[in-house]
Amino acid sequence: MVNLVLSSNNFTGQIRSDIFTNLFQLRILALDNNGFSGPVPETLSPLSQLTTLALQKNDFDGVISDSICNATVKGNARIQLRSLTIDCEEVTCECCTNCGITARPRPRGS
Repeated sequence: MVNLVLSSNNFTGQIRSDIFTNLFQLRILALDNNGFSGPVPETLSPLSQLTTLALQKNDFDGVISDSICNATVKGNARIQLRSLTIDCEEVTCECCTNCGITARPRPRGS
């Protein structure tokens, strides 16, 4: 799998840490505009082919770890990550290239 686009699916909860284990060829990961919460999983760091990571418009919190920002695979620095977008008011991120909109649309009646 090269592209995994799960944008705008109303997914909620924390992302399991093992979900990205065998997706080494992944180039685009779009999880934006859902209801994911908790920390951004550090298991994203081994995804050395990743060029685009879209995480904005969720309920993530905490800090994007250095292991994601400065990922290395077998001693080689990942240099392909060109776009990392997240809600910068909710998550601290030294390597983010874009800040998303923090106010995610909520379902009616909530």
